[in-house]
Amino acid sequence: MVVKIFGDDLDALKQLSGLVAERMKKVDGCRNVTTSLEQGSPEQIFRFDRAKMFNYGVVSAQAEMALRTAVYGQLASRYRSAGKEYDIIVRLKPDQRQDLKDLGNIPITSPMGFIFPLKEVGNFNYNEGPATIVRENSKRVATIEADQGDRKLGLITEDITKIMNTTPLPEGYLWEFGGDIEQQAEAFSDLGIMFILSLLLVYMVLAALYESMVHPFTILAAVPFAFTGAIIGLFITGVALGVTAFIGLIMLVGIVANNSILLIDFVLTYHRQGMPRRQAVIEAGKVRLRPILMTALATLIAVVPIALGAEGMEIQQPLGIVVIGGLFSSTFLTLLIVPVLYTIFDDVTEDVKMLVKKYLFREKKPVEPELFKQE
Repeated sequence: MVVKIFGDDLDALKQLSGLVAERMKKVDGCRNVTTSLEQGSPEQIFRFDRAKMFNYGVVSAQAEMALRTAVYGQLASRYRSAGKEYDIIVRLKPDQRQDLKDLGNIPITSPMGFIFPLKEVGNFNYNEGPATIVRENSKRVATIEADQGDRKLGLITEDITKIMNTTPLPEGYLWEFGGDIEQQAEAFSDLGIMFILSLLLVYMVLAALYESMVHPFTILAAVPFAFTGAIIGLFITGVALGVTAFIGLIMLVGIVANNSILLIDFVLTYHRQGMPRRQAVIEAGKVRLRPILMTALATLIAVVPIALGAEGMEIQQPLGIVVIGGLFSSTFLTLLIVPVLYTIFDDVTEDVKMLVKKYLFREKKPVEPELFKQE
């Protein structure tokens, strides 16, 4: 789990990240809380004295170049031997690069030709800088990282959100989640689009097969009941609604629609053969009850090892729980709710057809000519 704080001032970021880290350590489920700015590496910073630089007639770029050359070196030439080429770098000895006295005596040449030591235009200051300085979108960012303990990620996210909302941030400073929380949010967004697309595709296929815009709604009416069972299953088992569980919800769209198709297809067949609608619904329920239960039972048995989290299937466990819970609830509700919805939608369809015939296709009365009107 990662929390990112964006800002410009490094000291302010260090203070804020430390405060948030201390508060996150008290959150149940957060372990090994660390920040990217809490462990600084020792460093020496050379600070220029602008007044002295003006007196010597030099600019900071000259002094910076001389100091960089002394520490990191400068390519002087190249040496060739046995067909290989080696760079010749000129710089101070390792012990001199660590000695501030030697660094302060680096000679600087002014534009007027005066030679003076670096220490004449500034001084070295010891500082404990951050281990890493990270930027995102041109802004410095401090990250607070934590490992997830024995608690649901959603509950931990809620607690961290409360912490960040109650932590005063300076103007221009922002925060956001990163790590697993950010990836989960992005995954949910993509899966949400896939879920809507799956519903749309299933509806289009059913509409084309049954040549009706209404009956697909009857078949897909079992999907919300399947989701109810899936959520109850996750709640009972204490498993969080993660990416794997969401994939199981998408799978339920096709699995649950299959049971409804088994029932509605026979209802439509009997009804088209001249059987009264009520009798067609009852007969279809009698004939298709056993196949629906057998199909559901076979699927449930196949998914049980996944739901139990067998060895090598721990990651897929939420998927199995969602499928079992959703299929269990939708199977029985399909036999009860879908026939009722079919009857309601069929009545609505007939009423709409009657209204269309009445107002759009009604016969116009012939107009009596003026010649035959009686005075």
